[in-house]
Order: sequence, then structure tokens, then C-alpha cells
Amino acid sequence: MVSDGEEVSNYAYDAFLSYSQEAGRKLAPALQRAIETFAKPWYRRRGLRVFRDSTHVQATWSLWGTIESALAESSCFILMASPGAAKSPWVNREVEWWLQHRPVSRLYIVLTDGELSWDAVREEFDPRSRDTLPPALLRAFPSQPWWVDLRGIRAERLKVRRDPAFLDRVASLVASLTGRPKDDLIGEELRQHRRTKRIAVAAAATVTALAVTATIAATVAVQQRDQARRAADVATARLLASSASQDVADRLDLASLEAVASYAVDPSSETRAALFQAAAASPLLERFVHTDARLTALAVTPDGSYAVVGGEDGSLRRVRLKDGSVTRLPGMNSETSDLRVSTDGRYVAAWAYGQAPRVIDLTTGRVAEPGAVSFSARELPKVDGFNGVFSANERYYTNVGGPGAGRVRVLRMSDGRRVADLALPDGDGSGWGLAVSGDGVRVAVGNQTTIQVFSVLKGPAPVAGRLTGVPGARLLALDNGGRRLITATGQRLTVWGLGRRGRIVRSLGQLPGPDDPSYARSGLAGASTSRPFLWRDHGTSTTIARNGGRQKLTGSGAVFTDDARRMVTHVYTEDKAALLVWAWSGARYQQRARIALPSRETKAVSFDRSGREVLAVDTSQSRLTGIRLRDGKVLRNIQVPGLTPDSLGAVSGHGEYVACGHDNGSVTLVRVTDGKSFTLWRKDRRAVGAGIADIDMDHRGLTVSVVLMDGEVVVWDVATRRPIRQLHAGRFVKVVTLPAANVITGVRTDGTVELWEFDSGLRLGSLRVPVAGQAGWHESGTYLSVTEVPGARRMLVLAAARIELLSVDLREDAWRDAACRLAGRRLGATELQDMIGVRPAERVRSRTSFSCGI
Repeated sequence: MVSDGEEVSNYAYDAFLSYSQEAGRKLAPALQRAIETFAKPWYRRRGLRVFRDSTHVQATWSLWGTIESALAESSCFILMASPGAAKSPWVNREVEWWLQHRPVSRLYIVLTDGELSWDAVREEFDPRSRDTLPPALLRAFPSQPWWVDLRGIRAERLKVRRDPAFLDRVASLVASLTGRPKDDLIGEELRQHRRTKRIAVAAAATVTALAVTATIAATVAVQQRDQARRAADVATARLLASSASQDVADRLDLASLEAVASYAVDPSSETRAALFQAAAASPLLERFVHTDARLTALAVTPDGSYAVVGGEDGSLRRVRLKDGSVTRLPGMNSETSDLRVSTDGRYVAAWAYGQAPRVIDLTTGRVAEPGAVSFSARELPKVDGFNGVFSANERYYTNVGGPGAGRVRVLRMSDGRRVADLALPDGDGSGWGLAVSGDGVRVAVGNQTTIQVFSVLKGPAPVAGRLTGVPGARLLALDNGGRRLITATGQRLTVWGLGRRGRIVRSLGQLPGPDDPSYARSGLAGASTSRPFLWRDHGTSTTIARNGGRQKLTGSGAVFTDDARRMVTHVYTEDKAALLVWAWSGARYQQRARIALPSRETKAVSFDRSGREVLAVDTSQSRLTGIRLRDGKVLRNIQVPGLTPDSLGAVSGHGEYVACGHDNGSVTLVRVTDGKSFTLWRKDRRAVGAGIADIDMDHRGLTVSVVLMDGEVVVWDVATRRPIRQLHAGRFVKVVTLPAANVITGVRTDGTVELWEFDSGLRLGSLRVPVAGQAGWHESGTYLSVTEVPGARRMLVLAAARIELLSVDLREDAWRDAACRLAGRRLGATELQDMIGVRPAERVRSRTSFSCGI
């Protein structure tokens, strides 16, 4: 509670206007406008700033959170009293908040309807006022307060002319808000009004003579003002983006807010990169949950649905891990020292120093009846070392070895058998927090600087993964299946989904595929459909996987139509080659035709737009051949200069263009419609000798991208046939251009997916997506494939070794929403000021205040 003698600090709003939407929707805007403009200088937009929900509240995830923030940033409280306001629960809730956090002397009453009178004997409002004032305010004043009576004022008349009675009452209210004498304010209002009229008359007299000069001067002034604002916004956005990049490793919640704010202030390449990095970083991190107490105890239900946390102040909270919602539970009288959830997940027992344990029913949130549930006594296994922890279902126990041992041991409680003996990441056994899953497969360890998850696998060594995004944690809990890890530090709870692919990455499922993952040639077709076809080339046969089924087809070099309803493979004999034509019957592919090819060196590369013709490359004759599937007739022969058996090829989505890469690093681009060919060189026209490692065209045929053997990436524009991007970014095995999403993406040899901005060439960031439930990427880059989704700002990543397909959202709105959901809160005005070092301009505050509407 703030005392009456407290000085008013520099708040964002001079007053908070509380009123009933039904009763005050006409008069409230007029009162707000009158307060803000009363006695203001003619050149200013307003003299005071008043918060009114209809002008300041936007669409948000938490309406009361926005109202509460505005109350906290307001100097005074103005209540528009009326019978409607007295009945409004929102108005009463706003009044209650003010009385709990601010002095009643800063609350002013404006009577708009009803009756209001003071009982001098009882020193409170008389019973007739109950129909006019909210219940929370009836006994809040220690003595008779002053109020402004606006009954009889018609809002319709205020739009037509100035009402002296209304202005007199507004002057009284503004005098109370500002502490200035009422006479001075009225005099200033009259002076400003007369000055405005004189200026208007003078301006009207000279407007004709100075029209051209005024127009030019105004244009220059506006341009200079806009340039200054633009420069300030760019500097602010870059500062926030730079800060976000620095915080992303161990303060990801703050980095997410900084990145969202930077993009809201100035959408640019730099802020877009910061936003992507915040959305893509630490993919296992699900969300942050913020509390107002320092957390000292943590437990999780066996099924991983809820976490229970205890605070230093004895408070208890139940957190729903699916969405981060928090429910207060009956707490303790002192610091919570331990929590324990029953094996069925219904009850939690809490311990505090000097108190008997308290059992709470998690389904009802109430203290359980005595004897409703009993917790069995835990018998610690006889092991050396520090005290450890049990799993949620109490089937496993883990502890850290004695001083200097630096070992984590997991024991099965049923027979005392040691199922794991792991080495700590660094240091000895002191200062570590522990958690073990109910199935004994996952172990989590953490201290003040690191969190690491071990997966106990069948093999010589466990698979380990270090979690980033937070500095570390000593309070940890794992559910039975090891799917969720919960950590707590300070007042913040962090939820990790150990099977997640990322906040902007969605798994489309692990599909059955070939048993041999060593062969790298694989891919997908029908990428625009909800269930694409996955294929794997075995050299002499092709395996197709879709809808949970698998089919092995004769022939290799699979080529599909856009919808994958038709495909061809090619087969060889000693001196001849043939195309096998397949059609999808609804459950499997059936062979429709066998077409002889002109020579053994002929390979199919694409269908045309109609799907009735196949384009094939004949390297023995250095030509591109068009073959009609109906009868095998050759419809076209196009010569391709420099074509060899080692040349690599790529085709646009509908077969309009074919690109062939050669040993000298050049590319031949062939336009199929008329047979014209063009040679594409790098800017320096320098040959590379080692040639091209990979080549690709986007679906619409706008760009050709290649990976050269020397590690360089070159992207050509098809229309101008000039290189528009040359990237020097290391060793890659695949590069795909997605112009619709303004992205160039490449797969590194270590399995990292890199992204650059197509327009600027700026590196956006990288994706390291966990595959197959492990806490880290353990796939080689040669087993990854990237494909665009035609007509959508998404890309598909195929982890071919495990036949798992991932969808990556490339929309900035999706990145912003993912960052906001992760942070679990919005950026405050004071916090923003601390970040940029100066008080932010109003336009900056307005853009960032609601960028995350948590």
C-alpha cells in the first residue's frame, strides 16, 4: 500500500479513466479530450495524457494484464460514478487495485448520473450512494471527498460548441490533477483559445501569399522530421537487435522480447535476423512461466501434465505445462522445503521448516481431508555420495558421487541394480541438481551455469545434450516418460519439451522407409500435399513411403509430377535403357507403360506442365529430349553445350527451365519452350576445376542456385541471367532458394540448416532441430534434404536417415508469435528504457508495448 504522502513519480499516464461502457461511452471520450487539451499550448497535441481503454487497449492475450499495467503506470485515478459503474465488475476491480497499491487521495470522483451524498456522522457515504459507487469505494475515504458533478451535461452538445459549465468543472479536475490554481488554468485556457483564434485569423489572411512557400517549408520540415525519426528508430531497433543476439544463449526470454520489439520498431534485415534467431534458438525450450516468489521446491506429475512449485514465502502454485497457466494453491507459513506428488498424480505433499506436511488435492486445489492419501516412507538405497532424488513414480533413484567423484548414478528401486553411471559435464559432485525420468532412460543434471540431459542408451556411451537459453538451474524435474523437463531458477520456471522439434518447426511424422540409411539419394514429392511421398533410391530399385505404407518399385532415378500421382523410373540392360511409367491407384503405384530410351545414357529429369511428357537428358548426345508418355514418341531434341555424364541437373517446378552444371563451374540454362540455352558464369567468370557439388531451381523457375566444390554458393536470377548472390559460408551439400519467403537455405555437412535473406544476402541464423527424440542433432548433413512448399512460406526438411519430415514456418508473424509465447510476458516501458538507455519516444513505446500481447 502506498502512503498518502508519497510523491508522484514520472508515470506514463497522468490519469486512468474508469467508467461503465454502457453508461459512459458517450461522455467518457469528451471528458478525456477535455482533460488532455485544457489550457494546453496551441502547438502541442495535449497537455496531459489520460488512459482510456477504448483508445489504448488493443487485441491482447490478457485483457486484465493490460489494464493492470496501465493502472501501474498512471499517476491518478478518475472514476466516472454512475449506477452503471456501480454494477460493473470491471470498474470495481480497477478501484480495488488502486486502493491496494495507491493512496486514496489520488482518486477523484466525477458524478455523471445517480445520487451521491456524504454522511457526516458516520464519516462515510450514505446508503443512497450504494447505487452510484462501486462497493470497494463506499468506505475507502477517511473524510468527505470532493467530487465533480457532470450531471446534466450532454455529450452531443460538446461536439457542436464549447460549454462554459463543462469547462469550469474540467478546470477544477485538471487543477486537482496538476496542483495548479484553478484561476491560473482558466486564464491560460482563455489565453490559448484567444491566441488560437488570432493565429487562425492571421493564417487565413496570409495563406494565399505564402501558399507556395508554406508548402515547400512544410514539406522540407516533414521530411527532416521523418528522417530524424527514421534515424532514431533505426538506431533503437539495431540496439535492441544487437542486445537480443547477445542474450539469446542464456537469457532467451529477454532476447525474445528484445527481438520482437526491434522488429516492431523497424522491420529490417538486421531485426528480421534477430527475430528468427529468437524463434529458432534452443528448440527444446517450450516456454517460461513467471511467478512473484523465489522458487525453492519443484515437483512434476508422473504424466507430465502439471508442475507444482513452492516459494521462499511458503506459496504454492500448480502450473499447467501445456499452456503455462498458473493456479494458486493453499500455501505454507514458511519457506517450502520439499514437494512430493503421489504416484497417481492427484495429490501433492508440501513440507516447510517447523510445520507439519500439507497434502493438497491437485484436481480441486483444496487441502485434502486427513487420511485421504498417505505417502509411503522412502527408503534411501545404500549408496555412497551426496543425497539424490527419486523419479516421479519412485521407481528410480539418482545421486551424485562423493566429493571429487563427479559421477551420476541411477539405481532401480525394485532390485537396487545400477542402470547408469555417468560422468558429470565438468567439476566434482558438489552443487548439482538432479532429475531422473520414471522409466530411468533420461537423467538431467544442472548447476548455476549449465543444464545437461543424458539419454541412457544401449551402447558404450550415453548421448548427451546441453540445453541453452538459460544460464543454468539446480531445481529440476522429469516426468515418467522423460518427455518434459522442468527447471526453476529465481522466480522463473522453464519448461522443456525433450521431444520437440522447435517453436517454428513441426514434425509431420516419422514414416516407414528403407532399412539402409547409408545411401544418401532420397527426397520427397508432392510437397504441397498434407501427406507427401517419400522416396529412397537404391541404385536399381526405388522405395516409396506414404500414409504408413511402403512399396518397392523397379528402377531408379524417380521423377514425379507435382501432385505425385504419376512418376517414372528408369532401368538399364546391357546396352539399352527404358522408362517405366507408374500411376497412383489410391493405395499403391501400378506400372502403366515401358518406353525405350534413345540411348543407355538417357535419364529422366522432369515432367512438363501437362504431365504427359517427360524431359530426359541424353549425355551421350549432349541433348535434352522430350518424350511423350502415351506412345514414347520423341517430341523435341535440344542441344545442351558442354553436357557430360558427370553434369548435374535441376528443373523448375513445371518444367519450363532445365539447368545443367558442368565441371568448370558454369551452368547451362535451357528454356524448354523454344530450346534456347544460356551459359551462366560467376561474376569473375573464373573456372573452378572441381566443378559443382549440387544444383537446384526454385519451384517457379526464378532462380538457379549451386554449391561449388570450393564451398562457394552462387544464386543466379533466371530473368537477367546474372548472379545476384555469392555466399562464402563454408561447406554445404544442398542449397535451396525460396524467393516467396525471401530466404536462401543451405544444409551444411554437419547437419546444420543455415538461412540467409534472399534480398540482402544477410545471414538470418541456423536451425539445429533435434531428430528422433534425442537432445541434440546427430544426423550427418548428407542425410538431410530441404524442399520448398509451393504457394506457402514454409520449407520442408527431410531427415532421410530416419525418414522424418519437418515443416519450418518462414513467416515473420509466426516467428514473433513463437517468441512471445516463449517469453510468457510483454516488455514494460521501464524495461525498454533500461535497454536503450534513454526514455523512448511515444511512437516507440506504442509499437513495442503491445508487440507481445501476453
